[in-house]
Amino acid sequence: MSHAANEKAVYKQIAVDIAAKVVSGKYQPGQKIRGRSALASQYNVSPETVRRAVFLLSQVGVLEVRQGSGITILSVENAEEFLSKSGERESINTIKGHIGRLMQEQKQLNARLQENINILLDANDRFNYLNPITPFELTIGQACPLVGQTIASTRFWNNTGATIVAIHRAGRTILSPGPHATALAQDRGPLAPPVLLRPRQGRLGDCWLMAPMLALHETAPERLRALIGEETDGIVTVRLPGLEEPLRVDRRFPVDARGVFQYGRRDGANPGWVGVLEKAIAGHIAGDYAFLQRGLARYGFALLLGERVRTSLRLPDAGQVLAWRAEGRALCASTHPLSLRVPSAAGPLPPNHVFAVVGADATSGHLHLRNPVRPAELLVLDARSFRRGFLSVDVTAPLR
Repeated sequence: MSHAANEKAVYKQIAVDIAAKVVSGKYQPGQKIRGRSALASQYNVSPETVRRAVFLLSQVGVLEVRQGSGITILSVENAEEFLSKSGERESINTIKGHIGRLMQEQKQLNARLQENINILLDANDRFNYLNPITPFELTIGQACPLVGQTIASTRFWNNTGATIVAIHRAGRTILSPGPHATALAQDRGPLAPPVLLRPRQGRLGDCWLMAPMLALHETAPERLRALIGEETDGIVTVRLPGLEEPLRVDRRFPVDARGVFQYGRRDGANPGWVGVLEKAIAGHIAGDYAFLQRGLARYGFALLLGERVRTSLRLPDAGQVLAWRAEGRALCASTHPLSLRVPSAAGPLPPNHVFAVVGADATSGHLHLRNPVRPAELLVLDARSFRRGFLSVDVTAPLR
């Protein structure tokens, strides 16, 4: 092929690529894109080749070139027509390829994720969860040698292989402190001060609940405050949407041997409203903290809001995220089992984990997320890493 013919093929390929990005939503109508010199560097061609590609697209109304103003995107419809007439369907192939990869990744999900999905999909719309265990009740008399000892000091699990689900004492049932705690300690710090601190996930794997809680905190914190009622004699009333009767929860939470609270808490502070809400939901849906380690973000939103949310396997770009945030919607994004292969500024993305999506940068296309394990840190992720590392997004209705 002659040099002239090769150059002709290249400028048409560049024109098709730019049109495909307009159709896919990477370039939005009204958006200014790079100048010809920058595009020449991006595609590793001469400025003249880029000029011809841009001129071709301007002739069919895909974009507009103005002296001193640069290149402006005009029409998605004209870009679709251009692709159709050119015989290229790269935008459709790109989407098909993305869906194909997602389907392949779904097939590779490990047994735990599949089990999680099966359990949660079997739950009815009102979240009337059935208890999957058969409990046994044992009465401990005063003469028992275990009286006065902590659960940890008895090595109960090590010696029996059983898990203590709850302790019933003095007419009140106390949830188990869980595998990482040795005792329950009274939280004497603030419950819900005027300014709510961000919720922080503890040692439980309940990111499906804590990430939606964090997303709501970033979007409509008044929704969370409305769930927490008055405290009387150490008992807090919790009003979950959809429940006819409020839940009553004490403020005794699991601690380790040093007295440090182990589960959900206000970031940098005591458990407060976060610990109360987490404990109330644990008691409502499962009867024990341990069962909070399995779930999907959409169920976390539904428990906190009392309404369904939309789950999408087609990941949004920065423009769509900004549009949703402007509408007052809360967003969460979930990673997949292979996310450890995707690097980020905070290290490899954790697999099977849920993040709160809190914003985006329209210029760079980067997405802004918060990890419920480290909610104070803003994770900025480029669009390509976001597509590689995440499986789905959950979007609420407008909340304000």
